Amino acid sequence: MDKLFINLTDRDSIIPSEEVEGAMLRHFSNAVNIEWFYENGVYETIFYLDNKEYIAKFDRNARLIDYRVNLPLDLLPVTIEKSIDPEKEIMNLVEIHKNNAISYELILRNKELIRFVALFSQTGEKLSMKEL
Repeated sequence: MDKLFINLTDRDSIIPSEEVEGAMLRHFSNAVNIEWFYENGVYETIFYLDNKEYIAKFDRNARLIDYRVNLPLDLLPVTIEKSIDPEKEIMNLVEIHKNNAISYELILRNKELIRFVALFSQTGEKLSMKEL
């Protein structure tokens, strides 16, 4: 997750087509500090909404592919919290909205300071975990 935000900020921003910008503003009408990037046929935007950082992706036809919200740790759903190994510290929490489903990506760290990225379903099922 950390690399995603770093990679986006390392690129030069662009001005999207009117259709893509309009679609973004229809979905996120109160967004502020909007930056756009384009790579591999996908428009990506970083912005803030309700004091939270968002990343949204749109295709060339201005359709929303997915969006992610960088959440404070105190907004971690209880269903996810119960599924996390208590020996691991939660470092970062991202809520992912894709295909009418919500999932959660977490960066976790163990006592040896090894970091992991874990993906959980909305119900708390661990979908994947790998070492970073």
